[in-house]
Amino acid sequence: MPCEFPRVSVSSWTGPLKFAGPSYRKLLQELTEAINKGEVAAIVGQPGTGKTTLLRALASRVQNHVFMDMANKERLADEFWDKFDPKARSKEILEMLLPERRKFGYGLLSRLLGRKFEDHLLRVCDKYDDPRLRLYCNEYTRDFDGMLRALKDYSEVFGKPVLLVDEVRETHSQEILRFVNSGVGVPLVFSMPTEAYSKVTDLAIRRRIEESRVSLDYILTEEDIREILDSYCPDFSAELTDLVIPLWKGKEIVTVHQLLNYARMELENARKECGDNECIRRRLIEDNIFKDVDNLIKTVESTLRSGLAKVEGVTYVHQRGKRAETSDGKSVIVDLFFLTEEGAYVGDVRIFAGLPSLDPDVEALTKILEIEHEKVRRPVKGRFLITNYPLKVEGAITVYLETHELIRVSKGDSEVVLAKLLNALGLGSEAKGQTKAQGAELSA
Repeated sequence: MPCEFPRVSVSSWTGPLKFAGPSYRKLLQELTEAINKGEVAAIVGQPGTGKTTLLRALASRVQNHVFMDMANKERLADEFWDKFDPKARSKEILEMLLPERRKFGYGLLSRLLGRKFEDHLLRVCDKYDDPRLRLYCNEYTRDFDGMLRALKDYSEVFGKPVLLVDEVRETHSQEILRFVNSGVGVPLVFSMPTEAYSKVTDLAIRRRIEESRVSLDYILTEEDIREILDSYCPDFSAELTDLVIPLWKGKEIVTVHQLLNYARMELENARKECGDNECIRRRLIEDNIFKDVDNLIKTVESTLRSGLAKVEGVTYVHQRGKRAETSDGKSVIVDLFFLTEEGAYVGDVRIFAGLPSLDPDVEALTKILEIEHEKVRRPVKGRFLITNYPLKVEGAITVYLETHELIRVSKGDSEVVLAKLLNALGLGSEAKGQTKAQGAELSA
């Protein structure tokens, strides 16, 4: 089965609905139960977290619904009247009214005059107080009040419909609250971007949304990722999952849109170099830089050493791990050690494919006050940790590398990590491409 990824966003996907992941199935069931109880529910999440997909999945379950998209729309009622047509079920209404035709003044004279019953109804729209007749005549005002009256009549005749409203913004929140408080009793499920929710200042509205809120932010689990990728790309889902999981654990991928976009780009890059599936599969496996973390750490270290040796102002770069003593007399090994005229700099590199954990050597960085080089004790001016997790070590500067930056480093490109390191250490002026004519001295 060929892989099919949305090129822009899942909400723009025009193919069959793809709904996967245990977290999303659980939410779908919760929302379905809320609808069955006639309740209001708010789906809140960042762009790309699956709000529209969840609403579409609900729409596939609920036959009697109105799906409204409020993106770039000012008023709820305007979108409602664009999507709701009371006369869409006029044939059913006629069948309901026909046995009661005398009640509506349709008798022998009307038949002798050759007047059809449906035409007769249109002549008596304002003479009878009947919800079926009002729906058939469709004489509602195209505003908020007209929307409420139409929904009330529709509910009496066909049962309560469900309003599914996508892309609600803070500017729509007053209308949402008014609808909830109207007493019309129609179940409502609406989606709202996290940013829009944060801009709602009315406490009554925030309280009402909070009471019914279903959050999609940071909902993705490892099992969700596997299922979602398998639904879009079953041929390479295993390889793509192995590529994505480290980025998800490092919180570089937190939405479905980011997940699918990254998987699509990786697959496209592999296809450019390959003509068959086996080649694509090998290429995806090779792209997984986290398959050998120890080797990746060594690559980062050696790439940095080579880059530092070319920086103006760096007088010495140690070519391997350096033994140092802490202030409490313990011996530790630091991964990186270099000198400038101002002093010494020491640091460690820690790359994680899974959840991070700091070892004693990293935690001891802050206790390294001096370091010996060529029998001279040099004061340590800066301490740093290079990592792919936003970790904090007391007394040390964290240089955070995203996965795409690690990929560049793994291929020998030191520019990004070198610039980040020098800027973090306050040596940024040396990070602007100034290099020595001959590299800094390297230790054997």
